[in-house]
Amino acid sequence: ALRHALKSSSGANLAKNFHMELSRFHGNGSHGNGSNGKSARLIAVRVERRSVAVAVFYGDHLEYADVRHLSSTKDKALESAIAFIEWIADQFPVDSAALELIPNGNEIQRRIISTAIIDSLRARLMSIWEIEKSDLFQAFGYPPLKSRKELRAVVGDILLSLENVKSNILIKDAVALGLHVQTERSFLS
Repeated sequence: ALRHALKSSSGANLAKNFHMELSRFHGNGSHGNGSNGKSARLIAVRVERRSVAVAVFYGDHLEYADVRHLSSTKDKALESAIAFIEWIADQFPVDSAALELIPNGNEIQRRIISTAIIDSLRARLMSIWEIEKSDLFQAFGYPPLKSRKELRAVVGDILLSLENVKSNILIKDAVALGLHVQTERSFLS
């Protein structure tokens, strides 16, 4: 609601616009359409050292998916990743984002890219969901899945259209994040 109020306000009417936006959100978890969050827009982002995959969802519908391969030069990789995410955010009116939580350890380049993406999305006043890999494994199978390979197979079974998508392994990871968050969101509504 705050993000929408800031966008629509000239400054003087910020409080009034915030309360109007808040009333549009109140009670149904969505933006005034009574669909219980089923039309929430989300960008799911999967970060690797040399690539960033995104999946854009409108409710449970996958609208767009793509991968940007990054330079081996750290500064160029960071610049390219941020530009890609900002382009996606400009093209699709998303309300929130989901990224996989990167554990502490040796994955310094992934963490740097992920942090920069989160900062860029927060500057756009988006809410951010950070999901642990173990939560994804639990969400997509009982007993919980044990590997990304199993997770990708499940996602491929859910969305058969991903079978021939370029760089589909990383896209399947982003889609898994998006499906998980959108499902959780529908339960919370």
